[in-house]
Amino acid sequence: MRKLIILLSLVSFTTHGFAQTETLQEKSFLTIRAGISMPTGKFGSLEGKDIDAGLALKGYNIAAEYGRYFSNYTGLGLTFGMRRNAIDMSAYNRSYFTNYYAETRWRTNYLLTNLYLKLLVSTNFNFYAKGGAGVTFNTYPVVTNSISKATSDQKITADALAYGFGAGFKGIIDNIGLGLEVYSLNTTPSFRPLSADYKQEMNDVTIFANLSFQLK
Repeated sequence: MRKLIILLSLVSFTTHGFAQTETLQEKSFLTIRAGISMPTGKFGSLEGKDIDAGLALKGYNIAAEYGRYFSNYTGLGLTFGMRRNAIDMSAYNRSYFTNYYAETRWRTNYLLTNLYLKLLVSTNFNFYAKGGAGVTFNTYPVVTNSISKATSDQKITADALAYGFGAGFKGIIDNIGLGLEVYSLNTTPSFRPLSADYKQEMNDVTIFANLSFQLK
C-alpha cells in the first residue's frame, strides 16, 4: 500500500510539472512589425567627400515573422521584411559643386532566420533576445541631374548575406501580443553602378512596434 501511495504521488507530481510547462510554453506566433530605420556607420554618413558614405536618411522598416518556441526559453523565427531609406545629396552637391538629386531610395528586402532566447516574467509577459542570419535583396538609388535625367527603370541591384541581432519585450492578452523591439540589420552588397564593383555598407538599427497573434 505504501509503495502504491508513493507511485501515485510521483505520477501526480510529474503530471503537474508537465502541465505547468505546457502552460508556460508560448504558442507559435505570427508577428507584424513596423518601425523607424536609423542608418548606422558608413550607410548613415552624410559626409559628401567620403566615397563610402551612403548618405542615407531615417526611413521605415516593415516585416512579418512566423515563429515557434520549442521550450519555455528557445525558439526559431522566419522573417520577411522591407526597408526604405531616402538619400540626401545636398552634402555631396556642396562638396563637388554639382546638382544631383535622387529619384528613388535605398531599397532592401530581406529574409532572415532568427534564434530566440526568452526570459519569462509571467505567463503573459516576457523579455527576449534574438540573433540570426539570412539574405538581403538591395537596390541602388537612381541619381540624376537636371541636364541628363535618368529613368527609374535603370535599377542596379545586388544580393548579399546578412546578419542581425536584437531584443524586445512582449505582453500577451487573449492570444494577442503587443511589444517593442530594437533590431540591427547588417549587410554589405556589392553593386556595379559603373564598370567596377562598389561595396556599400547598409547597416541600420530599427525600433519596431509589434503586433502578434498566437496561432496554436
